[in-house]
Amino acid sequence: NTTIPTAKTEVFTTAADGMPLSTKIALKPNLTGGSAHPDAMGMMTDAPFVEGVMEAMIELGLPGEQFYLREGNVLGDGYSPNGSFLDYYRPAARRLGARLTLFDSGRHMYQARLANLEEGSEVIWRDVPDGVIFQRMGYVAPVNADDAFNLDIAKFKAHGMGLTLAAKNWQGTCISPY
Repeated sequence: NTTIPTAKTEVFTTAADGMPLSTKIALKPNLTGGSAHPDAMGMMTDAPFVEGVMEAMIELGLPGEQFYLREGNVLGDGYSPNGSFLDYYRPAARRLGARLTLFDSGRHMYQARLANLEEGSEVIWRDVPDGVIFQRMGYVAPVNADDAFNLDIAKFKAHGMGLTLAAKNWQGTCISPY
């Protein structure tokens, strides 16, 4: 079987036949700032919840190594490379075989800089028709790749920017300075 059965996965179906099992799953939980300490958990999507989402999809036949947890600010010239907050997600990523900082190129996100990103394996460029600020934007691969499914797992939270949800979280898929 090369596709996920449609009847079991209506949320994850992209065509009448289902989504190919080779599809990369680009997950965007809130992976930025704070720490895994319970007092600071207002910013980050709970790792057990993210792990549960991945486990449910693995049960449908998707291999764990096709899951990519992504945050643009973890790049070497982002504002939080090597953030200790990633330690909260490492056990789940290891258990399931998901990629937390590793690119398909073999480099880790914190080793990459805007000036040396490999197109396709580390950055996905998309044109912005009639863009006011940018004419194209870069996304942390595999976000917005042709062979990827993007899944935004935002945390319901409030901070200095007001109440933020999926749109603000999705902003974190862009590479700096975009």
